[in-house]
Amino acid sequence: NKLKDCSAEIINFAPPGVKYMPYEDTKQGREQYRKKVEAFNRFRHEKCGISTPVASKVKDGVYDYYCAGSDQIWNPIYGYGNKEFLFPDFKDEAKRIAYAAGIGTRTAEDMHCYAPLFRNYVSKFKAVSVREQYYTEFIRKTCQIDCCCVLNPTLLLEEEEEEPLIVKERLYEEPFIFLYTLP
Repeated sequence: NKLKDCSAEIINFAPPGVKYMPYEDTKQGREQYRKKVEAFNRFRHEKCGISTPVASKVKDGVYDYYCAGSDQIWNPIYGYGNKEFLFPDFKDEAKRIAYAAGIGTRTAEDMHCYAPLFRNYVSKFKAVSVREQYYTEFIRKTCQIDCCCVLNPTLLLEEEEEEPLIVKERLYEEPFIFLYTLP
C-alpha cells in the first residue's frame, strides 16, 4: 500500500480442512486460546488489510493482480495439494505473481515428481520469486519462466515500522529455548 496508486488486500483464504489447533482442553486453555485468536484476528484486520469473510476458493476477476506468497505456500508435502495457491481456475490473461513463494522441501531434486503440477500452473505466472535459491533453477527449467530468490518479507520492514510491533516485556523470566518446527 506504500506504492503510488496501489491498494492491496490480503484474501482471507483457508483451504478446506484447515483449522486452528486448540490449546489444552481446559477452561483456562480455551480462554487463553480465544484471546490469542481474537488478538491475532484484530492484528490481521488492522495492520494487514485482510478481506472478510474466509474464502475457500480464490475467484478470478476481482482484483487487477493476484500475488501468492509466501511461507511454505507451494510446499506439496504439507497438505498443500490444494491447487488454489496456484490460481488454477483463472483465465490465462489473469495477472498472477508470486513473491517469496516458499516451497520448503528438502532439496530441489525432491520436487521433480511435482514438475507437471508446477509446469501446468506456475508457468502462467507473470513474475515469480522464491525464498530458496536452489528452487530458482527448478522454476526456470520446469516452467520456462524467469525466477529469482528474494528476502523473506518479514525482514523488509523499516525499523520505525517494526518498533511498534515489538513486545517489550519479557514473557518468561527463566532462561528458555524457543523451537519452531513445521508439523
